[in-house]
Amino acid sequence: MYVSRDLAAYKAFELIRGFWRSVGPASLYRGIYAMKKGFRQGSTAGDPWQQGGIFLIGPGDNLFFGHRDRFAGDLADLNQVLAAFRQKHSPDPGTSGPIINPGGRTN
Repeated sequence: MYVSRDLAAYKAFELIRGFWRSVGPASLYRGIYAMKKGFRQGSTAGDPWQQGGIFLIGPGDNLFFGHRDRFAGDLADLNQVLAAFRQKHSPDPGTSGPIINPGGRTN
């Protein structure tokens, strides 16, 4: 994970920033849906108007997967992220390769 306090990485990846991206109708809908499922917003850190993204990079200048959040709650499909990871890190074309769990263990 890479976090850029000065927002240089966000600018380099052309990630969206804006008030309505964080509190607009789509964001509010996703927020209400998440709250109904039991999720709660914690303390805000950093720029609350800056949207994020997920990128699988390397080696070199290779970008294997990219997703730019269009608004708060517009998250990447983690199945697609893992599929891109497995495709690029598979020891043989016929195997799935290692999977990194949230606990940091490799299966």
